[in-house]
Amino acid sequence: MTQHSESEQWPRRSDRVALARQAGGLLRSLGAAAGSVATSLAMAGVKGRPADARQCALAVYLHAVMDGDPRVASVRVFHDRLVIGSPGRVRPRRVVVALPPAVRAFVAGFDAQRYPVLVRSGRPAPKAPVADTAVSAAS
Repeated sequence: MTQHSESEQWPRRSDRVALARQAGGLLRSLGAAAGSVATSLAMAGVKGRPADARQCALAVYLHAVMDGDPRVASVRVFHDRLVIGSPGRVRPRRVVVALPPAVRAFVAGFDAQRYPVLVRSGRPAPKAPVADTAVSAAS
C-alpha cells in the first residue's frame, strides 16, 4: 500500500477524477434504457431495497463491483446521482457522478417497485433447525 504524507490528500484529485470516469462508464454499461438496466442487475443476481440510498439494487451492485477499490469507502445512489465516499483521515472526500438518463429512469422505477424481481424481501430467511447433538450422544 502506498504511504501518503499528512499534507497530501488521499485520494488525490486525479484519483477522484479517474474514479468518477470509471464509475460513469460502469453506469453507462448497464444499458441504454431502464429495462436494460434492470435486466443487467437481475443477471448479476442483485436484490435491494427501494428508496434506500445504500441498499437499493443499484447500490448493492456498485458496492459489490467497487468493493476491492481502495479509493472507495461507501456507495450511495440518489434519484439523479451516485455518491462515492472516498477514505480520508481528516476530511473524507466524495466523488459525485451524475446518473445517465437510463439509470435515472431505472432508479425511479425501482423506487416505485416496478421491478419486483430486484426487490429484497424485508423478512429474514428462516433458520434451519439445529440438531441437539448432546441429547443424541447421551442416548
